[in-house]
Amino acid sequence: VCINSIKLLFQMKKIFLTIAIVILFSNQSHSEVIGLQKDEKVFGEWRLICENDVMVDVPYCKIASKFYSDQAAISLEPSLKMMNQMIMVIPDLKLAETVKIRIDKNDIIFSNPVKKDDFGLVSLSPRQKQLILAQMKKGDFLFIRFNIKTSEKEITVGLNLKDFREAVSYYNSKFSN
Repeated sequence: VCINSIKLLFQMKKIFLTIAIVILFSNQSHSEVIGLQKDEKVFGEWRLICENDVMVDVPYCKIASKFYSDQAAISLEPSLKMMNQMIMVIPDLKLAETVKIRIDKNDIIFSNPVKKDDFGLVSLSPRQKQLILAQMKKGDFLFIRFNIKTSEKEITVGLNLKDFREAVSYYNSKFSN
């Protein structure tokens, strides 16, 4: 009788333990996976796009504008090193041609000639980027002239720099400490 009682007790413990494990693992834990918080604010033709790493509270922002059929873009990182982070991409540029950039009545700035390996990236020297940015901070309009493979005519676009300066000012008021 004693041995049967002990066996029954061990079987009940096994059943209880099995039920406890099933209950424990069937309840899903409720943790939250936190990605980057994204924020976008529009300033006319320009957008301030920020991603914030919540854990370390560090924003990564860029100010960008699309132009020419929403296929081309210029992007800058609003920081002290902004001129080193300027990127301009224009798909289907004609090879060996230059992109011409002018702010208001300032001198025209010529990019390096387009190469096949550039994949539409407009090649500018650090000095050219610095000059363009300095002029953008004071000017009214940014003009960009370029040639694409599918057209014989040069294309000229103009971007409002007042909107650009508003985006920079907003960034400085929100993220600069």
